[in-house]
Amino acid sequence: MKYISIILTVILISCSAKESHHVSFPVSTSYDEFGAFTDNVSHKEYVFFAKRNFNPHLKVFDSKGTLIDSVSLQRAESVLGSISKVWMTSMDSIFTFSTQHQTKICINRDGKSVFTDNYKHKVEDSNGNQYDLYPPFLHKMDMTTNSQIVYTTWWTGNRHLTEEPERTLESINSYIRKGYLLSDGDDLFGMEFADIVELKELPKSIFLPYYKAIYLDNRLFFITYYSRYLYELTSNLSIKRTIKLIPSEHSIPTPISIVDNDPQMDEKESQLDVQITKECFISNVLYCADTEEMIVITKTEASKEDLFIYPFKIEIWDRDFTNIKQKIKFDTYNHYPASSFVLENRLYIEKKTDAYTEKVFEVISL
Repeated sequence: MKYISIILTVILISCSAKESHHVSFPVSTSYDEFGAFTDNVSHKEYVFFAKRNFNPHLKVFDSKGTLIDSVSLQRAESVLGSISKVWMTSMDSIFTFSTQHQTKICINRDGKSVFTDNYKHKVEDSNGNQYDLYPPFLHKMDMTTNSQIVYTTWWTGNRHLTEEPERTLESINSYIRKGYLLSDGDDLFGMEFADIVELKELPKSIFLPYYKAIYLDNRLFFITYYSRYLYELTSNLSIKRTIKLIPSEHSIPTPISIVDNDPQMDEKESQLDVQITKECFISNVLYCADTEEMIVITKTEASKEDLFIYPFKIEIWDRDFTNIKQKIKFDTYNHYPASSFVLENRLYIEKKTDAYTEKVFEVISL
């Protein structure tokens, strides 16, 4: 009882500086995609939750959890086969992607197709290396300020090879340059690709998996479990800044070589899961436009039984990452810190719940 009291006291002290309440969204746990957007007609901010497969659906809510619209994604599924990623840039611009088939389709709020684009044949560099594309993680896409997309890429082969190479990390690196490869795409709607480029200055260790390419404040950032740093990138994808967010005294995960058809894949994935459970990493980075603040969420302690639930710290920085304005610590196992977004100057962090028919978020005023 004594220890419970101490923990509750820590929670109250940590959170007392910011007002918080709870909002419930009536969507089931099968709705595993989400994102915020500002509608280009109403100019209001909304959040959507999407169920990607098996009767795929999308629901749009306001900041209070009121259902605004519901859109079927079955038309998109019939074209894509399976849906890997969903974005919304307005009520009538819903983008769905298939990594498996390297295809995307844009539909409107009636579920009707606006256009379809198969881009697999375009993704090849000058040496004949071919790549699959993985759409970036977007908290919010503002089409008034940004029309560029950066895809992370994964090498799938080389058209000059007569035999399939052994698919190990080392053999793949002998055909492609070390480090992450990203494809720089200009014009969101035309999807015309520029050359495939790499992040040459990133440490060799950050290879696969667990990474995010994130657009915030019309700037591109990159994070991975394997680095203490948030990387800000230039328009040509070179590293502009490295911002240290995980202190040196905290250990971070070590990469393990995992590639397609690896006979030890299950064992290696288990080892990686154990590492991620124990170590610290950058969980999420967000931006509040009205206050011009960057919100950093980091894992601070070991998880227990769930990879996605862990004690965490929120740091509120100024826009340029020069000063930390406030720190809020959560020494609990009651949240999914990575499942978070900013809407109407408030930070939403998903809470653990036994209900399968709703998602509950703690809402912190910024």
